Amino acid sequence: MFTLPISYWVWAVNIYHDATHFAYSWDWKINKFMTNFGFMFCTPYIWYHQHIIGHHIFPNIEGLDPDLYHSPKFVRHSKDIKLKKPHTIQTITFFITWLIGVPAGMIILGVRQAFTRPSFNRTVTFGNNKHLNRESLKARLAFYFLVIHILPFILHGLTIKAVLFSLIPIYLFSVCFMICSQINHLTPHTTEQFSNNFF
Repeated sequence: MFTLPISYWVWAVNIYHDATHFAYSWDWKINKFMTNFGFMFCTPYIWYHQHIIGHHIFPNIEGLDPDLYHSPKFVRHSKDIKLKKPHTIQTITFFITWLIGVPAGMIILGVRQAFTRPSFNRTVTFGNNKHLNRESLKARLAFYFLVIHILPFILHGLTIKAVLFSLIPIYLFSVCFMICSQINHLTPHTTEQFSNNFF
């Protein structure tokens, strides 16, 4: 229950991340296959739009980087988001955001946006071609729910143990991801600075 999310973060997410950057192997087919290790993290379709196409091309640039617009009703990372009451306490409520960031934001809401909006976080237009399309999203989401939330009940029945195994790993994994990404991606030092120098 505790080793799965931590080992998954250390091992599988790094494989997934590098593969989506075409950096795990020289062979694009191996990279594509290795993106399947990210099922507990984010679907490749959503990740390519949010991270590869959006964040890496426009890091921390208002109106262009989708990372600045996750949960704008609760978290404010950019001055172009209208200030709301929840933003005034986000330094206190951040842990709730960290707990649900992956299961709610990256997985469920990400897939929902792909089917209901023309762009991810209103910044990156969703692509639809041979290599980048929505076709696999429903199957990937179903696989995620089966392995993470249903399999514990198949293995342990309707027990407290099954409930704990279906919830704790994904939320603990979400915290692992947030500790890494939020601390080194979205800080005042990076989001409130701008330079015309690319490097």
